[in-house]
Amino acid sequence: MWRISKETNRIKSIKRGDYDIDSVIVIPGVCSYENIYTKQNFIYFSNSDWAKSIVVEFVSEGDLDRFFTQLSRENKLNQILGDTKDKR
Repeated sequence: MWRISKETNRIKSIKRGDYDIDSVIVIPGVCSYENIYTKQNFIYFSNSDWAKSIVVEFVSEGDLDRFFTQLSRENKLNQILGDTKDKR
């Protein structure tokens, strides 16, 4: 589970359609989006209903890159810890 919040990771704004929101929680395997893509310093979590799509704006492209780096590290750590828990 990932929480993306305006208070962290140098995020300028998070919008769902026309509405500003403070944070979003993404739960792998539960949340489904047709596309997740980036353009410049934006990441888009989109589906067929644009009003329900989420757009996260970072201060810079470098901040977006750092976010993905941190996210991949957390995923790897969760996979390692998850595998360890299953083997006990």
